[in-house]
Amino acid sequence: MPILSDNNLIGVAKTAYVWGDVPFNPDAAIAKAWMDELKAGRYRGRPVSGEVAIPTTPGAVFQVFEQGVAVFLPGQDVSWKG
Repeated sequence: MPILSDNNLIGVAKTAYVWGDVPFNPDAAIAKAWMDELKAGRYRGRPVSGEVAIPTTPGAVFQVFEQGVAVFLPGQDVSWKG
């Protein structure tokens, strides 16, 4: 049984201590995937950058974290490296 609800986790994630100085958007695919990782017991660290567009694929973005990189391609799940 989870200790915190999703809304509680979003509130925690919005803090600079957990997410960092990059604005947290709970509706963004990478932020949702980061939350899923957190709920699964894997903390990917704070983001080192905001989302960066991948120019060769419309709608695709990546984001660098302290402990990995997340990539979002439209129509696919977010994938993590690191």
